[in-house]
Amino acid sequence: MSYIQNLLIGNHHFDDDENLEKFRFTLLNTLLIIATFFGFINLLGSYFDIIKFPETYEKVLLIYLVLNVVALLCLRKDKKYYLKVVYFIILNAFILFISALLLSLDDSFRLIWFFILLLSYFVLVGKKYGVYFMLIISAVILFIYLNYDLGFTPLTISTFFNSFLILF
Repeated sequence: MSYIQNLLIGNHHFDDDENLEKFRFTLLNTLLIIATFFGFINLLGSYFDIIKFPETYEKVLLIYLVLNVVALLCLRKDKKYYLKVVYFIILNAFILFISALLLSLDDSFRLIWFFILLLSYFVLVGKKYGVYFMLIISAVILFIYLNYDLGFTPLTISTFFNSFLILF
């Protein structure tokens, strides 16, 4: 158990009154590890032609993975980097998901990742900034939809925005 605890919180100490911070720190580490592991599996799948990703998306995914490892190392160094790492990895994931939105036109589930990203942001940072981020995501997706053919029907986009705004 101590190996898993060390993996998720490092050598950092959290006082009894820092339960929320410890939970968020542990969750952030868990999300980073899972995202990096499965991102690597997807990259290998694409390399061996099991999964078909565009070459540009493969490069973005590789950069995403490297930056996730850097983020994990920063969290090991000092827990005071928590908030900077959250902003960094959320931006990193946002760029990855925008790339998927634009480049993987045959993936009908690419909008779902924005729900997961926003939910993670709400939990890791809080409601106030989560609402701002929801508006940014909505504006960016609407801009892309209006300027690029994403292969979505108007009903798909309408359902996405309705669900997105209702859930959060």
